[in-house]
This record gives sequence, structure tokens and C-alpha cells, in this order.
Amino acid sequence: MKNVRPKADVVIVGLGWCGSLIAEELTRAGLNVVAIERGPWFETATDFPPSIDTDELRWDTRRSMLLPPAVETTTFRNNRSETALPTRDWNLNELGYNVGGSGTHWAGMAWRFTPFDLQPYSQTVERYGKQQIADGLILQDWGVTYDELEPFYDRFEKIAGVSGKAGKLNGKIIPDGNPFEGNRSSEYPLPPLEGLRLTDLFRDAAKSLGLNPFMVPAGQTLPRLCQPARGAHGPLHLLRLLPVLRLRQFLQIQPQRPAWCRP
Repeated sequence: MKNVRPKADVVIVGLGWCGSLIAEELTRAGLNVVAIERGPWFETATDFPPSIDTDELRWDTRRSMLLPPAVETTTFRNNRSETALPTRDWNLNELGYNVGGSGTHWAGMAWRFTPFDLQPYSQTVERYGKQQIADGLILQDWGVTYDELEPFYDRFEKIAGVSGKAGKLNGKIIPDGNPFEGNRSSEYPLPPLEGLRLTDLFRDAAKSLGLNPFMVPAGQTLPRLCQPARGAHGPLHLLRLLPVLRLRQFLQIQPQRPAWCRP
């Protein structure tokens, strides 16, 4: 028996972070969106249940969640005289192979680009003069500035539920945040993660040297959070877990999470 689905307005190929954010925008605008993904669907509650030890052989050693090089790979050579051979192991380039893509197993680091990252040429010339740019150096600005991107950074952090502490809020430097970040229009939606004894010692030592330590912005939650665009997430303390294993405790934001809250 055929299962005939309604006609879609938009088809998205690949439901990783990019595809999921586009889908969120389009569905919010009232369009019927279908996403096609070549990899399987992993369900946190059943594939990574909190009550059962994680299968490190399957997920970490055999990398069952990652793109197999036999399916897609690249070729590599050290110089033009060598024969380019296919890569057999992605090593640290852990490409996702499932609904959610690499966002399913990422470490959750949710940094923003700084104003300098987006305008390296202009800001280098402004600070040090054009004579400091060596001849032949390919250095150019992006086609967008930090101030133009800031509202979209802010919106993503609210959709994803990013934890952190603002360091520069509406032009004012805030203690315990990153004083070197670009200006923010609002605080992070969730408080920064709690540290360990080790990180507390490091923070105190850094402050005694006049440095500015701060907890990294992370796509992980301390309080339980439930909102329409990301589902529900439980609490997190800093854990010594491999990124691919954090799934099992509902700890981090993932692009494949359903648009409803779990009980």
C-alpha cells in the first residue's frame, strides 16, 4: 500500500545544522518542508539510554555514527610527484552520517566569530597600517561584518539554548565573561556551565595573574530547558565524556531534536 504524503514546498537534502536551521526558518514562515538524509535516525532514549553504559566499541572505536570512508572519501598526496590515494580514516575529521549530521556528536562549543575574524584586512590596516601587510599576502574581509551578524548569532543562541556569560553587553564589559568578544545585544539564554575543582583552581590562578578566565559558551544546559525549537534537555556538569557519548544523557543541543518537548 502506497503512503502518499502531501506535496512539499521545499526539499532539503541533508539535515545537519545548516539544513535544520533552514527548515526552522521555512516552516516558521508556513511552508511544508521535507528533509532527505542518507544516514539513519538515532534516538537518544533508545540508542543511548542513560541507564545503560555506552557502547564505546560501537560508537567510539568503530565509529558507527560517522561517515564511512568506503561511502565517501577524499584523496591526498604530499606533493605533485606522488599518486593521490584515498583517505581510509577520517581521524579527527568526524563527519556525521545520520539525521543531524556532525551536530549529533559535536562537543557543543558555541563560539561567535569576533569582529576581527570577519574584517581581518580592515582592522589590521586600522590598527597597524597597510605597511604591515606583506606583499603577496592574501588577506581580505568577509562580505559581512560582526554587527550585521550579531542579531542572527543572538537568535541562534536562543533557539539552541546556549550556556554562557556575556563579556561585552551593550558596550559594557561584564565580569567573568569574555572581554575580547564582540558586543552583544543580550545575555546568553542559559547560565554558564559549572566547573570542576581543577577548572576552579585554574580560574583562580589566572585571575591572580591579571588574566580574564571565563567559562566557554556551550550548547549544553545546566537547568532543564524545554522550548519548541529544540526539545527538552537535562542538566549537565562538566564531564569527561567523548563528544559522541554525550548524547546518552540529553546533554547537548542537536539539530535533529524534534520540535516538541519530551515529557
